[in-house]
Amino acid sequence: MRGIPCPNGKGIVRAEVVEARIEQIVTSLRLPPSWKALIVEYLRASQGREQAANERARLRERLRRLQQLYLDGYSEEEYRREKEAILAALETVAATPEREVLALGDHV
Repeated sequence: MRGIPCPNGKGIVRAEVVEARIEQIVTSLRLPPSWKALIVEYLRASQGREQAANERARLRERLRRLQQLYLDGYSEEEYRREKEAILAALETVAATPEREVLALGDHV
């Protein structure tokens, strides 16, 4: 169909044959031991990013509730003090640059 001649004269290949060959190729792959450390490091960094995102969401929600309290009559002095504390906490949990692509080429 794409202009590639089929080596099988019948023009079809059973899925079981192809799947068995793919399984054989995939199971024969061996990654260098150094990859394990890189993958573990990446997963730990991912967990840290997730925790930071959860903390930012929690602080934003706290700020939203504080704003609602202020609208409902919460004292301005207390509102400003708590708002500054929340914003300072948000600054400390600022988004860290993500390293989405690992440079694994040196480890192949």
